[in-house]
Order: sequence, then C-alpha cells, then structure tokens
Amino acid sequence: DGLNDAMTGVAAGVMSYGDQVYLAAIPRVWKFSADRKPGAADFSKEVLLEGFGVRIAYSGHDMHGLIMGPDGRIYWSIGDKGLNVTDAQGKVHKKNSEGAVLRCEPDGSGFEIFAHGLRNPQEIAFDQWGNLFTVDNDGDFKGERERVVYITERSDTGWRCNWQYRGGGYNPWMDEKLAVPQWPGQAAYITPPLANYSDGPSGFLYNPGTALGAAWKDTFFVTLFPGRKLAAFQMEPNGASFRMTNDRLAFSGPMMTGLSWGPDGAIYVADWNSPGWDPHDKGKIWKLDVEDAHKNTQRLTTKTLLREGVAKKSVAELKELLGHEDQRIRIAAQFSLVARSESKVLLETAKSEASLLARIHAIWGLGQLGRKEPSAVAPLLPLLKDPQAEIRAQTAKVLGDAAYQPAAVDLAPLLKDPEVRVCYHAAIALAKTGSHTDVSAITQMLATRANDDVFLRHAGITALAGVCEKNPDALAGMREHKSSTVRLASVVALRRLAAPNVVTFLTDFDPLVLAETARAIHDDDSIPAALPALAEVLSNYSAQKDPVIIRRAISANLRIGGPAAAQRLATYAALVSAPEEMRKEALDTLITWLQPAPLDRVEGRYRPLPARPASDLQIALSSSAETLLRDPSDSIRQTTCELIKIAAFDKANQSLHRIAANEKETAGVRRAALQTLASLKDPDLARATESALASSDASLSNAALQLLARSGGASDKIVPMIQKVLEKGKPADMQDAFATLGTIKSPAATAVLREWLNKLLTQKVPAAAQLDLIEAARAQNDASLNEVIAAYDKSKSPNDKLAAFRETLQGGNAERGKHLSLEHLAAQCTRCHKLGGEGAEVGPDLTKIGKRMTREQLLEAIVLPNATIAKGYDIIMITRKDGKTLSGSVEKENAKELQLRAADKTLTTIPIDQIAQRTVPMSMMPPMDALLSKRELRDVIEYLSALK
Repeated sequence: DGLNDAMTGVAAGVMSYGDQVYLAAIPRVWKFSADRKPGAADFSKEVLLEGFGVRIAYSGHDMHGLIMGPDGRIYWSIGDKGLNVTDAQGKVHKKNSEGAVLRCEPDGSGFEIFAHGLRNPQEIAFDQWGNLFTVDNDGDFKGERERVVYITERSDTGWRCNWQYRGGGYNPWMDEKLAVPQWPGQAAYITPPLANYSDGPSGFLYNPGTALGAAWKDTFFVTLFPGRKLAAFQMEPNGASFRMTNDRLAFSGPMMTGLSWGPDGAIYVADWNSPGWDPHDKGKIWKLDVEDAHKNTQRLTTKTLLREGVAKKSVAELKELLGHEDQRIRIAAQFSLVARSESKVLLETAKSEASLLARIHAIWGLGQLGRKEPSAVAPLLPLLKDPQAEIRAQTAKVLGDAAYQPAAVDLAPLLKDPEVRVCYHAAIALAKTGSHTDVSAITQMLATRANDDVFLRHAGITALAGVCEKNPDALAGMREHKSSTVRLASVVALRRLAAPNVVTFLTDFDPLVLAETARAIHDDDSIPAALPALAEVLSNYSAQKDPVIIRRAISANLRIGGPAAAQRLATYAALVSAPEEMRKEALDTLITWLQPAPLDRVEGRYRPLPARPASDLQIALSSSAETLLRDPSDSIRQTTCELIKIAAFDKANQSLHRIAANEKETAGVRRAALQTLASLKDPDLARATESALASSDASLSNAALQLLARSGGASDKIVPMIQKVLEKGKPADMQDAFATLGTIKSPAATAVLREWLNKLLTQKVPAAAQLDLIEAARAQNDASLNEVIAAYDKSKSPNDKLAAFRETLQGGNAERGKHLSLEHLAAQCTRCHKLGGEGAEVGPDLTKIGKRMTREQLLEAIVLPNATIAKGYDIIMITRKDGKTLSGSVEKENAKELQLRAADKTLTTIPIDQIAQRTVPMSMMPPMDALLSKRELRDVIEYLSALK
C-alpha cells in the first residue's frame, strides 16, 4: 500500500510492526496505522520524534537503519551532524557532531541515546543473542578504512564530524589512532572497532535462521557501495566482545544499497544503479537466493507462518514458537505473548528446560513487561544463578533495563562470574540499579578482569558512572588506587559526569591515565572549571613528552586566556628540553592570541574565543623573547620573529638587527627578522637591510628589496639592484623581482618594466617569469606599459586557442598547486577525479596524469574542457521521437543505431531513425579559468605535470 500524501524529509529506514509502519524520514520518525477498510489507502500519521538530527547529504542518499529490537524497542541510527532532543519528560538528550544509535518504545516513550561516537551507520542488525552490530562509514582520510562496530549500550566509538572538516595538521582521529582496533595506549573513553573493513557500507543484515541455506547460518551481510559487492562474515566471542571470522564475498554486480529479508528466505536488494548522486529513474529491486531454495522445508514452513501471522495462535502454540529456528517467528511469538500479558507462560518458559533461545525470548518478553512495571521482572532473580551462562547474562540485562533496584544485591556478585559475558551485563545493569555501596565490587572487577578487555572496562566505567552519578567525589577518591585500570576507568566515568574533580588525576604517574585526564577536561564540551588546572600542566610537567597531553594543555591556556596563560606558553616554548613540535605549537598558539580562530586547535570543534589584548603577549615576550631568538632551532627563531611582529613588541629590535646582519644565520630566519623590523617601523631598517642586499641568497636579497620598496624611501636607489637580479636570469628570483617592481611607482621602475616587456615581444624572457612580468606591468597602470602589453597580446597567433593562458605553462609552485587541487572550495579536483586513490570517479583518474599529458594538454583540459574530451567522459542529450530524453556517452554508432552509455554504465541502443534531436558532445567538466586566477592555474599545472 502506498502513502497518498507526500512526506517531509528524506526517506531512510522503514520497518513494519504489526499493522503499523515506521518510516525514518529525516529529520523525523513517523508512525503510520493502516486503515483496513476495503478500498481505503489513507494512513493516519503520528510524529513520534523529530528534530533529533538533520542529516541531508549526498542529494538525500544518507539512509539510516530502523529496526525493531528483540527487546521490543525501536532502534535507529543517525549520521554525525548531531542531535538535541527534549523528551516528553523534559530531559535533554544531546550529542554534538556525532552519529548515534537511538531507541524508544513503539509508542515513542522511553527515548534514549543507546550509543554514540559513530559516523554514519546506515544500517544496524541484531544477532540471535541480541547483540547489535554495524559497519560504519569512514571519514575519507587517506589510509583509513570503514569500521566493523559492536554497538554496546552507552558506548562511544570515538567519531566526531569535526575530525573530517579540518584543513590539515593534527587530527586526533588519525594521529591518536581512534579509528583502528584496540592497541596499547589507545584512548580509554572509546570502545574501538572490531576490524577495519569494506568500502562504502550501506545495507546490513543478519540471517534470521532459516533464510538462504545452512551455509549462511549465523551470517551477517553488508553491501559495499559503490563497490558493487555483497560481503558476508560471522562473529565469534572474544572476551566481552567479538572477533570477525569467515569473511567472504557473497555476490557482486549491481550497485547495491539497502537489503531486506523476504518471508521466502531470499535477500531482496535495492540497486542504486548509478555511480553518481543525481536522481534518475533506473533503480531496481533484485531477489538474491541460493540454488534449490524450493527444497528447503524450513524456509517453506517459515514463509507459511509469516504469512499466517500469530494473531490467531493459541498461547500454547506461541509458547512452542518461542523456540522456532527463525528469529522472526520467535520474536513474533514473544511480542504476541507480551501483548496478551502472558507473564506466567513467559516465566515458565524462562525457567524450563526448553531450548536456550526459547528461554532467552521468554526473558526478553518479561523484560518488555518489566519496563512498564519493574516488579514484573522480580521472578527472574533466581535465574541469575542459572547453570547456563547466557541465561545469567540475559537475566542481568533485562533486570537492568527495567531498573529493578532490588536486583542490585544479586547483580554485584556476578562481577565475579567465571563467564566474562555475564560479568559484562551485570556491570551494565548495576549502572541502572546499583548505588555507591557497589563501588568496591566494580573496582575489584576492573582491577582483576578488565586490564586487557576494553569492552569489560567499558562496562565497569558505565557502572561507576551510574552508581556515582550523585557522588563523583567517590570516583575522585580512586586517585590513590593501585590499579591503573581502576584509575583510568574512574577518569572516564568522571568525564561522563562532567565532574571538575577529575583534575585530581592530573598528578597521576601513569601516562595513560594522565592523557585520559587531559582528554576528559579538554575534549567535546569539555569541563570548563577544570581547564585552568590542565593549563598548569605546562608549568608542572615541563619534561612531559606526550603530545596528547601537551597539545591539550597548550589549548587550555589559549582558552582561559590572560597574561599568566600567555606567559606559560612562552616559557614552555623556550624549553629546549621539550619536544620541538610542541614548542612550535605553543608559539603558533600565541600567534593566534589576538584573534583566536573559531576552530579548536586540537579537535577542530567550533569553539569561538574573544579577542585578547596585545599586552598579554608583550608581557610574555618580555622575559622570553631573547631566549627564543637564540634558540638552536631555525623554526623556533623564525616563528618567534612572527610572534614579535604580531605582538608589536619593540623591545627585541637589537636582537633582530643582530640576526639580520649575521651571515651565518639561515636566510629564512634573517628574512623573518627583517620583515619584523619593517612591521615595527624600525627607524634603522635601511641599515638592517644592507648585509641582506649583498647576500648570495637571492630570496633574502629580494626580501630586502621588497621591504625597501614598501618603505618608499629608497625606491629609485633599489631599482638598479632589482635590475641586477633580473639580469642573472634565475626564474624564481625574477618572479620576486618583478613582484617588487610592480609595487614601485617611479619612472625608473617603469623604464625597467618597459625594457623587459620589449624583451617579451622578442621571446627573451624565461617562460617561468612571463606571467609575473605582465602582472607587474599591469599593476603600474601606466599607458606606455599597457601599450606594449597590448602589442604582445596582438603578436600571438589568432588561431592559438590557448593564447590567453600560455604564460601559465611554466613557473608554478607545485605545493600550492597540490593545496588547490585537494582543498580549493570551488575548484577541488577530487570532487570529480581520483588522485592517489582518493576522490570521485566522475572524471578520469589523475594519479599519473603528468605521465599521460603534456603541460599544454593539461592547460587545454583545464580551460577548454570541450576541445578534447577524454573517451567515455563526454555527454550528449538525445530526444527520441516519442518525447523521451536520454543522456550519456556514445559507446558506438553506425548508420542504423547508436549505443549510449549512461552514468551508471548501462547501455541503451537507440535506432537512428527514432532520434528527433541530439546535442553536440560536451565535457562534464566546467572551464576552470572561471574559478582560478592565472597564478592559481600555473600552480595547478605545475602540480599535475609532476604526477608521473
């Protein structure tokens, strides 16, 4: 049955439950109840939840999972733009920049964040034991892979969308290795992925038991979009978690997205049928099955039961179906018994010698009743001592879900259960039922069992945060505990509670505990009251080498501001014993002091700060500038010069003069010193430039010439010096020299430029400096120079289609070109092309483009893309005589027919006599000179030509 009225939002996950349909139409979850009257197709709509996170990306193709859990709650996933929900009770549920799995009861009550720190888990799936998994999309970083995630309650798997939008530099996701499976030293606040795996995961399913055949039992399936593959794998227990096993390719061909089980036991596959994101009319549904499916009696029985439903089944029949081979039948029987309030039958089954799965479904059913009335789960308490470990674990779980407080006294002893899975679920349950009296049992479990099992540690952290929610001081008291695992868990629990007394762990001797404390105070929404203590780490731990800690301490000083914080940063930067990278970070932070960037320097999170006075920097430099300017590191000295300039600190001019005159000093540092003196308007700047003008390093002498030119006092005197640089004929030096001439408004400068323009007319100017000469001459806005430029332009062949761009063929900067190619807002090459394995496939792969194309061919492809179109990347529009329009590339053509290849690679044969109109072939690439300046074009060509 279709929906008559259009829906607001982007359709994502869809799920049926009884006579109701739930649709995740971003940003809402809708509930539809079918009107069963004959002929009626209308649905009554009810919005259960809305506003929990807008996720409209990739032209709407950002689908999210929606699934009914075996516990009777709806689970769904959202992408990483975050959520902020106020529930019916007024409680706020908020996560910034994180994807999450959310859950609620079928009527919309009981909303909660089940897990967070995900990027874009498009589909989620439960196994037969109620464990939840996904294959999460990655952040598109080089060397990164998607993640297989065991989604545990109240877990954080580490992703924040601010990781992805950083412009470069330090990135915790990659640099702190949050994206990879467990390793020694990994951040403790996350539950790491089980594996790095796949490419573009979308649809995700678990075999309910009777689907396909025996070879695919207990198997997960995931579509690898756009890899056109369907992969399969299984999970086996590994401590409190799992490990992937039996990974294999199940099917390949179509561009598969969504997956669904049919009642017949086959997989039904949604085929996107296009490599791009534009809407089209070529989507398909495929049925995927094994051979001899019709002979599988289990499947036939399951199909019959699913068709009949369970509404008319007797209680005895439903009890029997709790142990059915197919998960769908078991869940249907469970839900029906719950709907009939058959707690007695459920309890009988739970305590019986029936199949293990039947007992578990009975326990889950009682849990559904217990979430409405906690006393309904009281009869389950004896099962905490059941011989079957899975029964003990599942009983603990539902007692916790029901928040049945009397269960705590029986749950705490399970922290010593020989089976780690039982221990895990008991700890999670204690978070909801226990009190501060259980702290000792929890810490003992952590100290003795969770040292090497991060998922069990997560359960212990969850328990500590739950039982100490109103008494965080009990957690702070763990700073003296001899177990580093207990101290580590206490720090993460305090982070979850946003408790300022986490600062007590800043004196811990274990570097992992100290790093975790720094993360807890600084990251995410942070703990503002604890930031001053973290800032002090720079003073108290001058020998600290861990960049995880130091970066956050540096950032904390920037965030709290004030002269003391600036002084602390400058003092740290002057410590030769500290890592140079971190000292440089301290100086770079001070350089931003007056106008801090809105993005946090560690995380990239939007965190604007107010402007600070220059006096903060001047106070800091008064005691540190001389030490920094004598530092053995060129980078430190050079950066210090920049800081002095920013701070307008004129008390170090004598040292700057010393550096500028020191011929043994590096050219880069001398140049920085000169530029700082010029910025400070030093009255003796001319003296400072004397030795630099005589330097054999052209970059230094050119810098001196530029400074003198800008000062305006010696323009005519320096023109002959510039002429000497030009006569030496080194293109890089000539570029700087012409740039300087362009700033000098004098007859002498005009004369030199006119002389070189005349040389340009006779082709005596190096190709790499021609653009610089022309731009310098134009900058003078002199009629005589413009006349020569016009003559030069007229001298070019009128048949040369690249005449206006010839000067961009040589002299570019490859590093700047790389930045433009990868990061330019409008002209980014990787939006349409592959570069070193990264990027899209709309256009040809550019990875080795410099080997295939000359600079001239590259220029033509960039500014005149329709001149020569790469085979397979042209596009035409065809209008048939029946009015239908088609677009694509011509695969082949003869007198009788034309074969058109669409963007999704499908071929359509069109008889020539059926074509009413066709356009000329056009490139899919726009002319890039509209987006890039000539200097930028020159840099891009330099970069692309080097890709061999």
